[in-house]
Amino acid sequence: VIADLRRERRGATFDIWDLTTAIYGGQEALDMIDKQTRLVMQEPRLQTDDLWWMSRKERYIRACERGELFVKIVRENNIPFEERYPLELLLGEDLFILLHDVMFAPTLMNLADEEQQGWWLQKALNYDILGTYAQTELTHGSNVRGIKTTAEYDENLFEEGGWHIHTPSLEAVKWWPGGLGKSCNCCILMARVIIKGKDYGPHPFFFQVRDWETHASLPGIELRDIGAKLGYNGMDNGAMRISHVNIPRRNMLMKFVIVEKDGAYRKVGDDKMLFGTMTYTRLKISSGAGFNLAKAVTSTIRYSAVRRQFQMQRVVLGADIDNHLDDDEKDALASQDQLKLLVKPSKRTEAQVLDYSSQQFIIFPQLALAFAMHFAGQEAGKAYDAALLEFRASKFDALTEMHVLTSTLKAVSTVLMADGMEQCRKCMGGHGFLNAAGVGPQYLSALPQATYEGDFVVLSIQVGQQLLNAVSSKMMKGKKSNPKTPSLQYIYECDPAKPSLPPKAAELDSLLQNHDFLMAALKSRANYIHFTSAQTFQEEVAAQGKMGAETLDTVKIELMRMTYAHAYVLYSECFPKLFS
Repeated sequence: VIADLRRERRGATFDIWDLTTAIYGGQEALDMIDKQTRLVMQEPRLQTDDLWWMSRKERYIRACERGELFVKIVRENNIPFEERYPLELLLGEDLFILLHDVMFAPTLMNLADEEQQGWWLQKALNYDILGTYAQTELTHGSNVRGIKTTAEYDENLFEEGGWHIHTPSLEAVKWWPGGLGKSCNCCILMARVIIKGKDYGPHPFFFQVRDWETHASLPGIELRDIGAKLGYNGMDNGAMRISHVNIPRRNMLMKFVIVEKDGAYRKVGDDKMLFGTMTYTRLKISSGAGFNLAKAVTSTIRYSAVRRQFQMQRVVLGADIDNHLDDDEKDALASQDQLKLLVKPSKRTEAQVLDYSSQQFIIFPQLALAFAMHFAGQEAGKAYDAALLEFRASKFDALTEMHVLTSTLKAVSTVLMADGMEQCRKCMGGHGFLNAAGVGPQYLSALPQATYEGDFVVLSIQVGQQLLNAVSSKMMKGKKSNPKTPSLQYIYECDPAKPSLPPKAAELDSLLQNHDFLMAALKSRANYIHFTSAQTFQEEVAAQGKMGAETLDTVKIELMRMTYAHAYVLYSECFPKLFS
């Protein structure tokens, strides 16, 4: 280990293992991750030092090899499905297995009824079938309700009725599903349900796309790889065009919606659960945002600790030597004596880049943010697990809270992650531009997370509307809380008419080290943005004489600011929960 790194590590004022345990969610989780790390380290083919110079074709082949090794490790060590996520991160590469585990299998768990799970779920958990999630189309991504792929019901198909699946236009071609290009043999297909001419909107279907034995595309299904991307090239993102393909009636996932043989359509529970996979996926994306930023921060801090550049402080500048010495002293001055005049004794070697305040100003906030986003993701995961138990018991009170929570964290954390990783790359100077430095390729592979499964603007509109609803409920209806959105309680507790006095200057230093004060400040800022934005919105409604999409569009910038402010409140609230 380089001496500079050793010295920095020894200077820590906290117990490293206590922090490590907190990062990974407790001793039991840390032990599990340590075991999986050892399994990966024992397999030379899972090393990642060859990824940065490979061609796209070679990288995909290596991804397939990694996928095969992943399945082998899972089977040989009987790793339960819920414990596989750390192992996926340890693969060090984005590949088709991730879409299978994050979107395909969870959709079967949460949206398929018991009989349907008996057909497909165990095969999915054992990787006997490989699936992905085909929702996004060439011209419809975030607007899920606008997708055009159709599933028209025909009770005369098969013995129990069936669906006629079709891509009606070029715009409706499924576009972007990871693993669809070459790897997967089935998918969860989102298509518009049409029964006797009535459009019921998008619903999920189990849809086979390739032959189980030969892996050839099935008749009527055209599959393509969509080509090279800026990053994320271990993943074979694909496109699919469907031409008049028939599937059985029971291939529609029917836990929350049932279509009978005669075409009768009925709901079981809340049909918003049909989009529950998006909630879970946003949770997983936001949970990984802090981890991605932490990787970049780690590389940059280590680089900054060993990279030395310039002397920190000069005592006498070279141009001043003529004024500082007489002629005899100049003649006698040796090179070592000149060095002693130029710098203080403790600074006679080049300084660590990490010691410069300008470097700390950029890196340290990213370090803190990585912790904040990581811990927020942990807390969101706990909340989701608790809510999922209620959903499975047909209790849906937590649905709005989960939507607001996961949408906020996904929208904001991924943008902050991408911006932070790029800041870290630039802090490594010219070396940061090398693939071998690691940060650049990691940044490009993480970058699409800011876009897929809902980009910042779209999600901030949804979150902002819920924040506006909370302000309206308090100010116009006099409500003091909403049990369905506990994370918005700070809005109900705010009194916008109460004057807010700044702290005294003499108390400021101690207050800035007080977490309660900092959290109150973030809530105060958020409430100011929420309430002033609500006032602006009401003024627009009054000016236009109605409330609609056009009115909402006039305050989109405010909704984005509200979402950012709310995210920072969520980040701040996770620290006391973690360390209490």
